[in-house]
Amino acid sequence: MFKIVHKQIIAQDIKRIDIAAPAMAAKILPGQFVMLTPMPQNHAMPLAVVDADDRKGVVSFIVHEIGPSSAAFGAMPIGRSVAGIVGPLGRPSAIDKYGLVICAATGIGAAQVL
Repeated sequence: MFKIVHKQIIAQDIKRIDIAAPAMAAKILPGQFVMLTPMPQNHAMPLAVVDADDRKGVVSFIVHEIGPSSAAFGAMPIGRSVAGIVGPLGRPSAIDKYGLVICAATGIGAAQVL
């Protein structure tokens, strides 16, 4: 299963959560996302991947606990497995070398820019 291996509180109701997902970590590309279901009674929610470490087999997310599913995910302890995760989904971002690049984001979306 997909176990939570690390959690970090960033701010009130905002957490970074790392999940062990070796196959996903090896395949996911910038700009892709996953659909994650924390517990069977929760709805699946789309989450942008903040980081993927294929050597450690870990995929990282920033979660803003604003609804029932995101709050349930944020409350899960280290060592607990999520009910389901599907991905990578979406079309990866095309990254070309153009020189100086400026990225703009607001709110929680700024984490993905990194």
